Amino acid sequence: MLRTVSARIFAASAPVLLSCLLGLPLHAQEANFGRALTMTDTELFIGQPVNWYGPGVVYTYRLDAAGQWQQREKLSASDTLRMDDFGHALAHNDNSLLVGAPRKSESAGVVYAFTRASRNGSWQQQARLEAPIESASRGLFGKALALSGDNAFIGAPGVSG
Repeated sequence: MLRTVSARIFAASAPVLLSCLLGLPLHAQEANFGRALTMTDTELFIGQPVNWYGPGVVYTYRLDAAGQWQQREKLSASDTLRMDDFGHALAHNDNSLLVGAPRKSESAGVVYAFTRASRNGSWQQQARLEAPIESASRGLFGKALALSGDNAFIGAPGVSG
């Protein structure tokens, strides 16, 4: 019970906490900003899966020499729609970034793979990963993500058995 309440409190206050702790601009912080986060010592990725004005997005930030977080890019998928939940889950490893859109394709779910040529390069969408056929119906593929080396782990909590 305590974990559920704590998670709800954090989810509701994430935009304010992120703004205060990291000095992020308030203009980006509307519905669901901060639903998913992944970071390193110098990079921060923030998912905003539901946006009042359009499809979900992922904001990328980099820590500058003065110790301030600077927004670098605002990522979206080439085929995302407003209620796909793009940005619901994130996983980052060096020059690879996975972004979950678990409500895409009638909640079958999709994961988008982004890469960049170097640490200072721009992120480019490289692949669109779909759930296996047998688990496609409302599987929510991409609701949880992890990267470890060259291995991607993709959660699909709607799949039974």
